[in-house]
Amino acid sequence: MAGSKTTDVKPRHISEIQNAIANKNLVVVIGTGASQALSATHKTIFSWRGLIDNGISYCRSRSLINDGQHAVWQTLAQSDDLDDLISAAEFIGRKLEAPNGGMYSRWLEECFGDVGPSDNEFARILRNLKTLGIPIVTLNYDTLLEKVTGLPTIKFSDTRKVAQWARREIEGIVHLHGVWDSPESCVLGVRDYHSASSNEVRQFFQRHLSTFGRLLFIGCGDTFSDPNFSTLISWMRDEIKGGHPLHYAMVRESEARSRQADPTWQGFVEPISYGKEYEDLPASLQSILPSIEVFEHISKSQPPSTESQIRDDKTLTAYRSFLVKDCGQMTIEGIRTDIDTAQRKFDLEKLFVPLSVTPVPPEFPPSDKRREEKLKKWHEENEGPAQFGETFKTNERIALLALPGGGKTLLLKRLAVAYSNVDRRSSADDLLPNLELFPVLIRCREWREHISRPIPFILKNISAITGQDGLDNLYEALTPLLKAGKVVLLVDGLDEIHNDADRATFVENLEKFLEENKKVRLVVTSREAGFALIAPTIARFCSRWRIAPLDEEAISSLSVHWHKLMTGETPEALDEAEEVTERLISNPALRRLAENPLLLTMLLVVKHGAGRLPPDRVSLYNRAVEVLLDTWNIKGHEALNIKEALPQLSYIAYELMKRGKQTATQLELISLLEEARKKVPRIRMYAKDSPVDFLKRVELRSSLLMESGYQLEGAKAVPFYQFRHLTFQEYLAAEASVDGNYSNYSSDDSLLTPLAAHLEQQEWKEVVPMATVLARRQAESVILELVSRAAPHIAKLRRGPEADLKQVKGGRSMPHVVTLLLQCLAEETEASPAAMKEALLALGVFARGCRDNPNWDALLKGLYSDEFIKTIFDIDPQEWTPDIWLRNTRAVSLALTKSPTYWLSTDGKLEIRQKLAAGSEDEVERALLTIAGGYWGSLFHLPPDTELLELVTAHLLGDMPKALEPAAWVLGLLYSSHELEAPDVAVLDKLLELMLASPDENEVNSFAISKCASIGRDEWPVHLDAAEREVVLSRMDLLSGSRLELGCFVVAFHAKNVIDDRSLYGRLKAMDRFTISGPVVDIIKTLEKSLRIPKSKRIELPDRARRTRRIPPPSMT
Repeated sequence: MAGSKTTDVKPRHISEIQNAIANKNLVVVIGTGASQALSATHKTIFSWRGLIDNGISYCRSRSLINDGQHAVWQTLAQSDDLDDLISAAEFIGRKLEAPNGGMYSRWLEECFGDVGPSDNEFARILRNLKTLGIPIVTLNYDTLLEKVTGLPTIKFSDTRKVAQWARREIEGIVHLHGVWDSPESCVLGVRDYHSASSNEVRQFFQRHLSTFGRLLFIGCGDTFSDPNFSTLISWMRDEIKGGHPLHYAMVRESEARSRQADPTWQGFVEPISYGKEYEDLPASLQSILPSIEVFEHISKSQPPSTESQIRDDKTLTAYRSFLVKDCGQMTIEGIRTDIDTAQRKFDLEKLFVPLSVTPVPPEFPPSDKRREEKLKKWHEENEGPAQFGETFKTNERIALLALPGGGKTLLLKRLAVAYSNVDRRSSADDLLPNLELFPVLIRCREWREHISRPIPFILKNISAITGQDGLDNLYEALTPLLKAGKVVLLVDGLDEIHNDADRATFVENLEKFLEENKKVRLVVTSREAGFALIAPTIARFCSRWRIAPLDEEAISSLSVHWHKLMTGETPEALDEAEEVTERLISNPALRRLAENPLLLTMLLVVKHGAGRLPPDRVSLYNRAVEVLLDTWNIKGHEALNIKEALPQLSYIAYELMKRGKQTATQLELISLLEEARKKVPRIRMYAKDSPVDFLKRVELRSSLLMESGYQLEGAKAVPFYQFRHLTFQEYLAAEASVDGNYSNYSSDDSLLTPLAAHLEQQEWKEVVPMATVLARRQAESVILELVSRAAPHIAKLRRGPEADLKQVKGGRSMPHVVTLLLQCLAEETEASPAAMKEALLALGVFARGCRDNPNWDALLKGLYSDEFIKTIFDIDPQEWTPDIWLRNTRAVSLALTKSPTYWLSTDGKLEIRQKLAAGSEDEVERALLTIAGGYWGSLFHLPPDTELLELVTAHLLGDMPKALEPAAWVLGLLYSSHELEAPDVAVLDKLLELMLASPDENEVNSFAISKCASIGRDEWPVHLDAAEREVVLSRMDLLSGSRLELGCFVVAFHAKNVIDDRSLYGRLKAMDRFTISGPVVDIIKTLEKSLRIPKSKRIELPDRARRTRRIPPPSMT
């Protein structure tokens, strides 16, 4: 009978949902209400209205909006009109520069980054959904579902994975509206909803789900009114016309009637009342989900789980989730930075770069006479660095060594996350093999007095040590995996077991555990300091590898990751990352720091805080020493007091530098420390440890000073020590010079006292500039001494009988003391105006085009750039020999004041054009020289479009005296570098006029003629009087000793009355053929043809395209 009920008949919705599960046609859609139910703190942030309200308040707290705007938009956020809410969301997005703005990503991170789920009944129901194999889609930005179920995140933008998920080939949580840690994926405001509703892939996916499957909405509320779903519903009503299955949504009893009457629900989704209160939802869902019998029907191929298996699976899932949470996010730890940066959390993969490793050579005793021979053979047989992922694939048990900050711990975190969450494994391109492994992490420092206990004891007590509930039976759950070889044991920080006996015992216990579980994989890490004691034992069951320094690709990759993380994925971020990488790689001192992941991160933090990398290395090495000695990894190794450590280390560094040494035995170091404590009161006052203990702590904590090998002392081989890098020794020696940490120090000493004897020694070329930067205003004595020593060299460059050009002709080297001045000023050493003026003059006359030394770039982008530019333009070229190349120095200096990226940008090109079009005479001169400097200095090539050529030509033909020579030079460079149409005869006439007007200084105009005059012989008639012919002929004389100028050969060819063609050809043939280029090539070919030179006797020159079409001269208004 219709309408009759019996206890055996299920309600229609339950039957349909269970049938959909059985047929694998059900998809659960999770909304914001579910996140509120899951959240441990029940934050209002999970509701759509609460998120909008929070965003408005966030904008106000960051002063992005005023109080009036705050009040207006908060009112809209409380509106019941969905259009008002979406408008408010759009307003927030624009203010936070969504989707790629840094503030936008930080807001989302603050909202969702730290949230965790409650382990309540609703969480249990969600885990049951996973067990039943029911696919889950969420409309939420948070990742609570992943944390509860252990399933990976699937972003809708990853269409390949979405398609695999739809085909049930992979599991995961599909985020239809985006996920917080990928801000660009989030659907928030009007623009996002417009994009979503018009996205064909998204609409196809939603249509497929809703047409061919049944949907169960949980916690979705007003979802069906949002533009994305309203578009879907309209399509289904128009096109499917009721042919789709009816979907269901869980609602409270009080909402059921209103939802049934809601037009947006009718015919698309049917409300199911789950009870009066939110707390009734789990029980109602449990009644809908199939019983164990139905589940067995669904999964016939799967044997029923026992209670212990279910408990074990739950424990393993919980431990995986713990590892992902504990290791999967990172902060900038141990490095001083701004609060905002320090508090940021981000996925590990966003700042992870693949690390390379090299095999560690075997230990040959120092007494072995064939030790060097064996080592050499071993190195020949073993390849260089390989990516860790490849090594991990082929080596089941690895001992990994590295210096402090080398990336050991980060690598183990990466392994823990990658093998806990398959989706995260593909988030980094590090070649990790796709193995079915369960990671178990042991941090040695966490176990303290328990570290000497057997490994099973440690595994059984992980729950207590980590403070994580639900892991009490972890060891029992792991046992089958251990036997099957599906566990990778990750042991971090053997060196952080400070007691030698405990460290040895732990390694012995580890060996015993691996003997009992022969298939278990292992990666164990240690600093090199502290490893020697256990190396023989480790060698019995591990292959030993060393993390290699970061190469150029890794440095670049980390720089790109950092800039994307800080400023979003914008073209500007990539350009900035490229510039920073270039600076780091091209500067040897910075490169040494950048090869270490920790110190590279420190460099990037410094750059982020200051907006640029500082020009001096001193501040960077100061931060590096601080990080290594004091602030970083204080959990693993107790920090060293900077006041105790730095003076003693600097004393050692200075004394070794003074003796010309980079290494010392332990006895020599102890002797130096005892001497330091005796002779320097400040060192004696702060020294607490004995010299032996101090050396040991420094090596274990920082490896600033470390054992590096063996040397013979008498008949005995003893270990020798050296600083981590020579640059650290040089920096610390500079510290000693400034702070008086050297023998025979007196309070009357100036900075010059410890450095005077070393100013012209190559070994001290890095120490002196760093000392002057550290000394600040006290550097005056050294700057004045360098200027004084440079004076005799400068005098030789002045015009007059005392000029001596031997040291500059044929080379571009400058005196050592001038090179030191350049580095001091590039690193922004302080000095009085008088001293600075003399120093800049020395640089100006020895610059010779500012090439061959990277410090020119730093100088001209730094503090003294304007003063240096003023100095070189104040130099009167009549007072100096031509070989100082003043013109070139001015040009390249101007080009270096800004980056090539800027000059080639729209703004840079506009700046030059505006100055050429409407600037003063000085501005026009400098704009032309900037273009010339870009070409001649191989910095950048400004594209020679018609407008630029017309502007340059106009100034050549114009009435600004200062612009004539630069304009001629620029034209010559443009025609030399590009295939351009030949200029008008008026241009060539002007160049010839200028060349003949200053016969002793005509090289620029001659150069321009030699590059521009690609024109037929009869098209440029040249008429010279007797005096002019003599000038041209003198510059073509191979025997005169004068500088040969190709432009004169071009003029002679067109004039016809300077020299006969056969003699002209003979002189051209006698020239070095590698100096011949441009129109001269065309002249040679013309002469060979007219003189009928046999092919066998012709000049061998490359072919060159003929350019004859002319550019008309610009109008001179």
